[in-house]
Amino acid sequence: MTIDSLLGLSGNWKGEYNLWLDPESSVSLSTSTLSITSFAKDRFVRLDYS
Repeated sequence: MTIDSLLGLSGNWKGEYNLWLDPESSVSLSTSTLSITSFAKDRFVRLDYS
């Protein structure tokens, strides 16, 4: 992925995913966030994932 394609995705993103550790256990639903920002005159991209 090029830096230009990452710059095109700049902003805040949210998502959720399901996790099954065992076929007989209940599903664990989790959420995550991603913030994509540029710095140093768009020469670098920072991804903050939580």
